[in-house]
Amino acid sequence: MWEPQALFSNYIQRQPVIFHGMDALRGLYSIPANRIAVIHGRGMTDTARQMLAEIFHKRDLQFLPKSWKGEPRLSNVGETLRAIEEFRPDFFIAVGGGSVIDGTKLCRLLLEFPFYNKERSRLEGISLHSRFAAVPTTLGSGAEVSSAIMIIDDATGSKQAIVHADMRPEAVAYNPAYVSAASHDVQAASLLDAVSHLVEGYLSCKKNDMADLMAEAGIRILFGELPSLANGHADFLRLQYAGYLGGMVQDTCLVGAAHAIAHQFGAQGFSHGIAVGILLVPILRWNMQDETVRSRFHQLLHRAGIEEKIFFDRL
Repeated sequence: MWEPQALFSNYIQRQPVIFHGMDALRGLYSIPANRIAVIHGRGMTDTARQMLAEIFHKRDLQFLPKSWKGEPRLSNVGETLRAIEEFRPDFFIAVGGGSVIDGTKLCRLLLEFPFYNKERSRLEGISLHSRFAAVPTTLGSGAEVSSAIMIIDDATGSKQAIVHADMRPEAVAYNPAYVSAASHDVQAASLLDAVSHLVEGYLSCKKNDMADLMAEAGIRILFGELPSLANGHADFLRLQYAGYLGGMVQDTCLVGAAHAIAHQFGAQGFSHGIAVGILLVPILRWNMQDETVRSRFHQLLHRAGIEEKIFFDRL
């Protein structure tokens, strides 16, 4: 697969337009489109459905529940893809967690490039013409700002990335109400994913100063809000900002061993966030035997204003 990070991430940093707050969905009206497909999972609330129907009442709008369970595969997106092919949307809105957003990316790719073959196709030189926006209902997947699609390879059972700059949504709507309604377990697992993006991205050999600033700010926000999350009083919009920063860091710098191994656990049915949480601390401690890694990690904590003991205790 093509890795845009290796080609141009040192030169440009593409970002989606961000709409945030309780009326964030209304910002999507500014994207010109006629036929809008809303791909959603269980995180779609009646309020969000009603608001989208109201916002786009003058346009052709269809709500399509995802047909895949768990992570998307080339073999399990067929039902949703058939509905998309019949409708032929020019604007995709993904409402859900990382699985929904990645599955929507895959359906969009297959709609515009039905000849795509993971064994032979390379994505250099292509461009996707439909519009694409994401409405995350989890906190830390980073899929809403990522140039990658994470899918399960049917042949090997392992996770695989399809990477292209046009996979990144052009707009993201962050509404804190959509993530605050999730269970505490889902919130905690998705935040572990964000922590992994921020920390492993900071320690990556592909580091750069812009990503460093985002990682330092993201970790400072996350660890500042964790006590409030445990008490049920977290500022979910700030946590969404932290997840966004984590997504930008991992898309620029890639992730480390904890994340890579957790992806393979996910292919076996494990929650990705929980797998990351199990692996991050022991792998981080192992990597910190290297003086350069230890120095960088301490720099991250110092600039974020976090003590090392607090960092490991809260994980």
